Amino acid sequence: MTRLCIPPELCDYTIDYLHDDPSSLKQCSLTCKSWLPAARYHLFGRVEIHSQYSCDAFYRVLSGAPEIGAIIHQLDISSSILGELMGAKAKARGISPLVMIPPLLLSLLPNVKVLTISALTMKAALHNQWSGGITSVTQLTLHGCFFDSMGQFIDLYHSFPCLETLSLTDTRWKSSKYLHSRDRPVGTTHLRSLSLGKGLAIACLVDWFVEQYACSNLTFLSAYCSSQEDVTALAALITQAAHLEHCEFQWYGFAHDNVIRLPDAFSLVDCTSLKKLYIRCPVMYDQSLPWVTSLLSRAPTQLLERIDLEVRLLGSADAIDWAGITRILSPTMFKSLLSLKLGVILWSSIGTTPRDVESMIRGYLAPLERHGILKMTVL
Repeated sequence: MTRLCIPPELCDYTIDYLHDDPSSLKQCSLTCKSWLPAARYHLFGRVEIHSQYSCDAFYRVLSGAPEIGAIIHQLDISSSILGELMGAKAKARGISPLVMIPPLLLSLLPNVKVLTISALTMKAALHNQWSGGITSVTQLTLHGCFFDSMGQFIDLYHSFPCLETLSLTDTRWKSSKYLHSRDRPVGTTHLRSLSLGKGLAIACLVDWFVEQYACSNLTFLSAYCSSQEDVTALAALITQAAHLEHCEFQWYGFAHDNVIRLPDAFSLVDCTSLKKLYIRCPVMYDQSLPWVTSLLSRAPTQLLERIDLEVRLLGSADAIDWAGITRILSPTMFKSLLSLKLGVILWSSIGTTPRDVESMIRGYLAPLERHGILKMTVL
């Protein structure tokens, strides 16, 4: 009887195709020993811990088969809000909130590179689990986390000495106290990408980054600002980010006179490596946004290839100086500019049609359209 022999490369290719099908991967892992490594890689490549029950169960698995820990490269940790709401009934179903990570758990995960922590209150008992320093993690995301103090967040940050990518949204602390750089040594920074989303005390956080010179090697920056104070603080950070290549700036601002102006200190001119600039803003009733043209006039002209402008329009389309944008983005100045991608989203109560808004804006930006730069959508 002829025995069918499938090349190992074909087996690996087939199992890779099933990367998002846990049920099939489990069957593959039981088929033969040669299929087990590839199946395990996808089954355990990313692990989600969402309750105390799942955390303890995962720890038992690693304790019995520590070789699995070396496969895991992405770890998502979150506390089940549902568990807190449902109480004892939730605990019986294994969705109790996460309150403690076994002390040895992280030592069993030597190759985790991507770590996401969501909806977690970093109490002292939980926070101390990170204090040993995790050199493998290069990408950290915090969403909806709460710290006793900003100093506690800083301690967590310093637990990842090889961190390259940091993303923060809805992360808060009870107290803004922390040790200043003169009180603690400043480590070598590897940070290349920084995303500051909604729900952050941006001014306080950015002041610390500036004090630490933590952003001197940034190539990617995304920031959501909700006040003049946020933008002013961000200006100081940008002066240290001379190697910036990609910048995303969102400003949902308000002013007493409804005129939103860019602080004089805010400029991208020294970011001579900048290639992509994304600007997002809402236009509220009776607002004027001269900050948009001010920002474009302070953008570097050397290498900038793409500008994306997304406008959510509740007020007048005239709130932005479209003619000014045309003058600023003259091809004689921005010789490397390949694309101005403009997206305008109309709120239902605005009282005008997308066609009318598009026609008006295209009239102002006609010179850019003739040069083949403008790409525009109005919804």
